[in-house]
Amino acid sequence: MKKMRPVLILLALTIFALPISAGTVQKISIHTDNVNNDDIYPQIAVDCCGNSYAVWKGYDGNDYEIYWVKIDSSGTPGTVKMISTHSYNVNIDDLNPRIAVDCRGNSYVTWKSGLGVTSDVYWVKIDASGTPGTVQLISNHQDNANSSELKPHIGVDILGNSYVAYQGYDGNDLEIYWVKIDASGAVGNAMKISTHTDNIANDERQPRIAVDLLGNSYVTWRGDDGNDWEIYWVKVDSSGTAGTVQKISTHSENINNNDFTPVIGVDASGNSYVTWRGRGSGNQNIYWVKIDASGTAGTVQKISTHTDNVNYDDWDPEIVVDYCGNSCVTWHGHDGNDEEIYWVKIDSSGTAGTVQKISTHTDNVSNDDYYPKIAADYCGNSYVTWFGWNGNDYEIYWVKIDSSGTPGTVQKISTHTDNVSNDDADPYVAADCCGNSYVVWYGYDGNDWEIYFVVPT
Repeated sequence: MKKMRPVLILLALTIFALPISAGTVQKISIHTDNVNNDDIYPQIAVDCCGNSYAVWKGYDGNDYEIYWVKIDSSGTPGTVKMISTHSYNVNIDDLNPRIAVDCRGNSYVTWKSGLGVTSDVYWVKIDASGTPGTVQLISNHQDNANSSELKPHIGVDILGNSYVAYQGYDGNDLEIYWVKIDASGAVGNAMKISTHTDNIANDERQPRIAVDLLGNSYVTWRGDDGNDWEIYWVKVDSSGTAGTVQKISTHSENINNNDFTPVIGVDASGNSYVTWRGRGSGNQNIYWVKIDASGTAGTVQKISTHTDNVNYDDWDPEIVVDYCGNSCVTWHGHDGNDEEIYWVKIDSSGTAGTVQKISTHTDNVSNDDYYPKIAADYCGNSYVTWFGWNGNDYEIYWVKIDSSGTPGTVQKISTHTDNVSNDDADPYVAADCCGNSYVVWYGYDGNDWEIYFVVPT
């Protein structure tokens, strides 16, 4: 019961209302610094009450900066704020923002700034009133103080502690680092967590992190073991103690082939779930494994089993996990004609359901669909968004798959009048407790790239 209590707290804070702006696309990149310059690569998070928080990078006429805005539960955007205000990088590009939010409506953003050996990782908290705190440089490990750090990912626990994993150069190769920033904003000491003996002297890349409600974090990445790229995993407990790093890409089909792009989710009991792509049986496939709360990895499963593309490549999986331990995975794969979006649910026992092709919109059923993202609510419904070619330009699509695994009608959601005939790309989705989902992406408005937001219905 103790592990479930935070979930009950979250549910108690929920407002059971659908935002009044549902279905209306809004342009939210309206900061005066860069209203006529490019805004790209947004991310989104949502709190228990249906407020959503978006971040992106935008060009201010001098360099790229990080911008943030809150859209309240009624669908009203607040004031856009430039949050990349650290004195070290005020005139240097800021890139790759990531965001997490706690149940009180505080949001936490991390990004990297600079290029080459000058890049570092930064972090800031924006409180529930929308006031940013002091931006802090958090990539403070002595191994790479004079080298580059990049690719940060962030998670947050119920107390407002945040945890960031990133990759950094230690003078010899790329390693994975982890750092905790406590609820008061105090930055801990960064720790090198990529300590597996197989690849301690080889590169590690692409960390992803998931955090449970009690402050345990789970990190996965890809690393070179001297023969090929493999997937690694480690738990860092709430006291900041890292466990034993495990190589989890052990499927017999591709043990000696490359594995890439791992992503991770965690349930309320501390079980974590990792999916990735790897080469096996002549083509790229999607793999999945559960690591239980004791750190024991189960059997790796190949989950990209749809008959349309069993002999074609599958790419770029994303995962979401509910509090009961069911996981849903989406990816794009070639069906012999074009790229399509696939989805599968693996239940808490580890049994994979039937893989479904969900990119069924009439605009682009015979055209390419790419890079899906996924979110889920507490009832086990999942929400998938992606971009696809409609014969004229790239548009954003969205679909809800209910808890029984039945997809609804796919909708084209990139309907803003400014860019209805121009390209849209790279959507991200978040969901609240009540079954509302929130999507952001960037699109060309005829003058520059802007950030758009919608609550699909």
